[in-house]
Amino acid sequence: MQAMDLLDQDIEEHFLKNVFNPQEGLPRVHFKPEMGAHTSKNQDPPEYLRQLALEIINKIPATAMQIYTDGSKDEQNSCGSGIFIKAPNCSHNIKIRNSDFCSVFRSELIAIDEALRIIKTTTSPDEIWLLCDSRSAIQHLSDWTNVGDKTSVSILKNLKELSQQHEIYFQWIPSHIGLFGNDTADRLAKEGVTENLMSRRTLTFSEIFSKTKSLIQELWKTPPTHPWYNRQAPGGALSIKADRVVQTTISRLASGHIRGLSFNLGQKIYENCTKCNLVQATPDHLLFCAGLEREDIYSSPLLVYDFLRTLGLMDLV
Repeated sequence: MQAMDLLDQDIEEHFLKNVFNPQEGLPRVHFKPEMGAHTSKNQDPPEYLRQLALEIINKIPATAMQIYTDGSKDEQNSCGSGIFIKAPNCSHNIKIRNSDFCSVFRSELIAIDEALRIIKTTTSPDEIWLLCDSRSAIQHLSDWTNVGDKTSVSILKNLKELSQQHEIYFQWIPSHIGLFGNDTADRLAKEGVTENLMSRRTLTFSEIFSKTKSLIQELWKTPPTHPWYNRQAPGGALSIKADRVVQTTISRLASGHIRGLSFNLGQKIYENCTKCNLVQATPDHLLFCAGLEREDIYSSPLLVYDFLRTLGLMDLV
């Protein structure tokens, strides 16, 4: 198995202390992981979920800013984030390419962090609504006293600064139910996946673990090329209907551990071929001298044995 550098990616730092004084809190930041009543994305009909979401969206003041965020990941583990900002007088579409193997959960957080960073540089209304289809992201941020990952810490710092002048609402909405803002953010996130990666972001420990696990699984799925593995089962030579000498000869030839093999300073050294006396009698050379192919070891083992015995090469095998 080829060697892998398991730490070829920078690990994102994790903070052990609170971002700010717990007594101060986030008084003007409201986390809403539900839509008024408890709902289940898997059990409730999409029409019902869409109706509940539209009731919430329609109650948002016309002067407020709406921000839709989403994260995406394809089968090749390429990741992206999408942001759709709807302000009273304008709108913005933003797509971000994240590092490979970045989780969808953190892609959601990256989208939220980038949206807040953009808001800080623009003139924003008094109310800001972040509508996110990741309930886990909202629940994670609402437990801000236990947050330590770098992306979430950046979000909390931005929230702390923005909440001094704005009322901020985090509202969960279901995905893929026909909401224009959410569908737009989803499309932008998928487009972000296909963008060129301009700079490599750090990965969390769990993401590096997932990346390493995926690479190992790919290695195991790749058939080994060593001829030892051409057998259908261990001890394949025992299935040959012949005496023990034939079975041993074929096993040695297939594995490469023949009698003429020795080691010197870690290097394989073979005796000279008794037939041509020109080169070392490696297993492949013995087959070549006999006019055979390696596949013949497995398809016609008795024929291989007869050729080696007739040519006087048995002492080398």
